[in-house]
Amino acid sequence: MPTKPEKGKYSLFSDEMDTRIQAESLLAQPVGDADNFLVQYKLFSSILITTAETVFGTCKLCPKTTKNLTNGMIQLIVGKICATGSAINIAKCGPSTKASDLARRIYFTAMLDHEHNDPCNLKSKEIMLRAKKHDQWRIQHALKGSTKFLNASSFDFIPFPLIVNNLDDPHKLKAYRPKSFDNFKKKLQTLLKSGVKYKPEKYIRLDTDLLKDQMLQILDKNRDLLAFICPQMPEQIHQDLVCGLDSIYPGILVHTNTKSKGKFGKFPAVHHCIYNRYCKSGTCRRRDPAMLQKEGSQHHVNIAMSVPHASVEMKKQLEEYIQLQCVFKPLFDWITELLEKILPDSFEVLSKYIDILPCAEPVVVYPFSGFVINFNVATRLHCDWQDHDICLVLAIMDKD
Repeated sequence: MPTKPEKGKYSLFSDEMDTRIQAESLLAQPVGDADNFLVQYKLFSSILITTAETVFGTCKLCPKTTKNLTNGMIQLIVGKICATGSAINIAKCGPSTKASDLARRIYFTAMLDHEHNDPCNLKSKEIMLRAKKHDQWRIQHALKGSTKFLNASSFDFIPFPLIVNNLDDPHKLKAYRPKSFDNFKKKLQTLLKSGVKYKPEKYIRLDTDLLKDQMLQILDKNRDLLAFICPQMPEQIHQDLVCGLDSIYPGILVHTNTKSKGKFGKFPAVHHCIYNRYCKSGTCRRRDPAMLQKEGSQHHVNIAMSVPHASVEMKKQLEEYIQLQCVFKPLFDWITELLEKILPDSFEVLSKYIDILPCAEPVVVYPFSGFVINFNVATRLHCDWQDHDICLVLAIMDKD
């Protein structure tokens, strides 16, 4: 991994890779079977290593430490993809070397965060748990040259090894519990003093009782919003939510031990959303005019997915959607008023997307385009990858 003063060499490295790949006519050679794939893979690896040594030079290898895996599920995953891992993207080489975007992003984020540290300190919990299983499966069969399910020529990226360290059950992580708000503030500032968590395995658990009904904003080092916590929802709204959900979905709300189900436990969920997506970027596609059917493929391009459209549940369960509007209306009105007052900039940006929906489509929780209800589960706070700017999470439960 180049040091920070050498970052400018990345552009030279990319251009040099393009030149050598074109000189070897690597992109022009068809991949017809497993043997050809392995030959091209070895040739590409040789070009990659040679170019890297020419541009960046050679350095002493960082010693690897051996750490044992203690989680059975992770052991199974590592066993399947031990020698495959992620994918590399050479931007100017064309679609035949297009990488798995998710795997590439996670891999290089982890590498940059721990540039001069022990490779075994990589944030592999996130790498393994967030990486697409589909990508892992495709890479695995590509390297094996398996033609029973898919031919290697159908893969549009080239894999390279990924360092794997010891992974453990996230439930075993013990978060520090501050006894006062001042203590929480001090610990959080210490944990994030460099702008990122200096120890990825460290967590702080905040008891909302410490806020004493006061709202809390957590900002990053650039003064941008990281988190906003509001414990001021009126009690009457909370009580009506539990009763309303139980009336619409009788018997679905049950006491559940989420932890006992593990990471891959299933739970009921409904999505009443308008997916507000207008077009695809097309930056990684060929320059030919768009086709409704790709040659050699039986899958049609679903052009309806490129315009704002309602979720399946919203279309098929319209009566249920109307009932939920009535139950959640006091809550949604309170959320709209709160966000407009507390987060005016984010509110204004999100509202612009809603105001231009075709046919002035109304939404029930302005300025969001919809809502999702997960039943009988406790999940980590998160923002989905296509959520814009902010994501609101609300836990609904009875006091028992």
